[in-house]
Amino acid sequence: MKRAMHSGTVYKLSGKRRNPWIARLSQGYNEEGGRIWYTVGYFRTKTEAVIALDEVRVKPLPERPNISLRQIFDEWKIGAYKNLSKSSVEMYEAAFKHLSSIQGFKFTELRAGHYQQIINNLILSYSSLHKIKVLIKQLYDYAIINDILNKDYSKGIKLPKQNKKEKEIFTDAEIKKLFDNDNIPWVDSILCLIYTGFRVQELLNVTKFDVDFKNNVIKGGSKTEAGKNRIVPIHPKILGYIKNRYDSCKNYLFEMAGGGNDAGNYRRRHYNKVLAELGIPMHTPHCCRHTCATLLARSGADTLAIKQILGHTNYAFTADVYTHSDVDFLKDNMKKI
Repeated sequence: MKRAMHSGTVYKLSGKRRNPWIARLSQGYNEEGGRIWYTVGYFRTKTEAVIALDEVRVKPLPERPNISLRQIFDEWKIGAYKNLSKSSVEMYEAAFKHLSSIQGFKFTELRAGHYQQIINNLILSYSSLHKIKVLIKQLYDYAIINDILNKDYSKGIKLPKQNKKEKEIFTDAEIKKLFDNDNIPWVDSILCLIYTGFRVQELLNVTKFDVDFKNNVIKGGSKTEAGKNRIVPIHPKILGYIKNRYDSCKNYLFEMAGGGNDAGNYRRRHYNKVLAELGIPMHTPHCCRHTCATLLARSGADTLAIKQILGHTNYAFTADVYTHSDVDFLKDNMKKI
């Protein structure tokens, strides 16, 4: 039966295809008088194509069917980047570069298979592949909210199974080597990362006003709700380093010359150089945090204390409200290392 005028068209494509039925809607005419078509999708059966066409007809049609993936990304990031850290922005930019082969494609014509082919051909870690999928998901959320598309094709992207690796940590011998060579600039920063459990950016964000020598704690943390403004005891082994930094700094405890107090600069300018100079294997800065957790667990620290020190669980005492018993609880467990 012929469809009513302006209600779209469904027909079968030639050749052997997995989804031979196409559903399209007319969106007017071009300057030459030719019909402008919006492709709803390709389907296994005629019935599926008709249903999809009818569903689209009762929903808002894309106002910009020719918008490219690159244009969607550029629009999305204007608002998204305002609330993201520099490292998150760099992560999304790097993820988008991996989609270079389809950046010029019409976004409304891209399907899960286009992204899947790229994912399958990339030799990257699971984490990096997951970041690409997260970005694609963000773009579809933006497109759906703005009536550019009605369906989220990121849901069809499959990632390879994640191979769980044992978390890398600093060995006791490597930690001893750091203490034995604490006269080398910035060795103290690595030891402070290991004995506080702070993430790199969290430590770099600590100011002298966040240090409480009366209770020997540092108020810091930023990444998660559970980890924001948490109380971290200053271990006796690093108390001297913290005091030296406190006495010599103007604002940030670990302030780098020339500004740029971010994790990337720290890793390139100081962290990697220290490990290379001491002949220590190139552990990532985040390994310091894993090392802290391992040392606490190995020493028999209370599970709740470990979570609270690392910021893995919500708890009542924060940088604004805490009692001496709260602090003593964490300090007693930290000293077990």
